[in-house]
Amino acid sequence: MKKKLILFLMMLMPALFAGAQIINPTHWSFSVSKNTLKAGEEAELIFKVKLDATWHLYSNDFDPNLGPKVAVFKFNPAKEYKLIGSVKPIGAVEEYDEIFEGKVRLFHHHAEFRQRVKILAPCSISGTYETQSCSDKAGKCVDQDGDF
Repeated sequence: MKKKLILFLMMLMPALFAGAQIINPTHWSFSVSKNTLKAGEEAELIFKVKLDATWHLYSNDFDPNLGPKVAVFKFNPAKEYKLIGSVKPIGAVEEYDEIFEGKVRLFHHHAEFRQRVKILAPCSISGTYETQSCSDKAGKCVDQDGDF
């Protein structure tokens, strides 16, 4: 009897893990608007996101209290650079969201964010991002974070 129970549980295990697949509908790339920079020059950090079909990504320029999570970018502080303004979304569209009963700004197919910086000395700029992507077709939302 014990052998049958163990065999049954072993057969059940793959089915349990099959439902726990990690969904990653966003594909990020990072670049700088200029290849070489000297101290005192400004440039833009460019964050591009390719979205899987039927998925959208929420922007960072709408009321964060509305419901969906706005995109958040955090930069590791360093004396070698200075942020100019805040991260700007490029091409986000405004839509009324029936679930949250309000206007949100989001991206379909692809997204782009830009941050202006002033270089004070040779440096490497790093940080993190936190976003939320949803698919009306799949009926799912995914919180995502990563490093740049």
